[in-house]
Amino acid sequence: MSIGHWTWAALFTGDFSSFDEIIRIELAQLARYILPQSTANLWQAQFIDGGASVRNLCRSHAFLLAQTPTMDCLSGKKKSKQSEKGLRGLTEKVWLFQEEIQAIMYEREREARAYERNMIVFALKKADWKQERKKLKEEVRRLRKVVEEKDERVRALEDRSIIGAESEKRDEFLGTTGFLVEQMREERMWRDEAVDKWKKLYLAIKAELDDLIQKANHGDGLYGKPEGEELIEELKMEVKAKEGCIDDLKARLASAKKEEYNRAREVDILRQSLKIMSSRKAPSFAPSKPKLELVKQGTKA
Repeated sequence: MSIGHWTWAALFTGDFSSFDEIIRIELAQLARYILPQSTANLWQAQFIDGGASVRNLCRSHAFLLAQTPTMDCLSGKKKSKQSEKGLRGLTEKVWLFQEEIQAIMYEREREARAYERNMIVFALKKADWKQERKKLKEEVRRLRKVVEEKDERVRALEDRSIIGAESEKRDEFLGTTGFLVEQMREERMWRDEAVDKWKKLYLAIKAELDDLIQKANHGDGLYGKPEGEELIEELKMEVKAKEGCIDDLKARLASAKKEEYNRAREVDILRQSLKIMSSRKAPSFAPSKPKLELVKQGTKA
């Protein structure tokens, strides 16, 4: 493997053991070229075999390079041109190793500083997420209270509808037509008010849930919040249940309207029969016109 391959492998993996071993081997070969045998063996025992760091090896190598002119003069006659070329090649490799080590150390320091900055930003974002999560929990509690209050109102409306149905059954036994018409008017007004209240209640619940779901989705695009999602799912299930109750109320209102229409027809028939009977008993008496239009207006309302 070449010098560049060793350098980039050490940079991306963080394992400098093989890289240091190559430097030690190259420095040992360089010492054999420029030092006498005894001095080279002593230097290798002190620095290479003694486990010296790469920085100390490079410092000792610089000292050896400073001593190379004198040693070359003393042993120049014994060295051949081939050994001089090898010496220059090893020297260039060592300096290249030193430059690459400095570049790697600079890169690692830059990455460490970037990592520290990222950790600070992450800590700040984490604090913001905690505050947002707390706000969402408070919002969910508030919405739950609102849903409970509105659920109680729906129960009250159901009770009132049951009471109204029972009162309608009692009104069937009453013979006064004016009382029946007035009672039907009051019941229709009450039903209209109940429908308006239900519509407002449903729209308010839907708007609040849509707002909460939108806020939760903006927070979950980066970081997940499982507790907030569970609460939202529970609220959705509750809204579906309320929609079922509301559909039931709608069906009851439709049946009540149908019964009211039938009752109005019966009242109209009763009035006509009373008119016929009164005309037979007293032909000179001119009865008043039946208030059929009033009954029709009550059914249309």
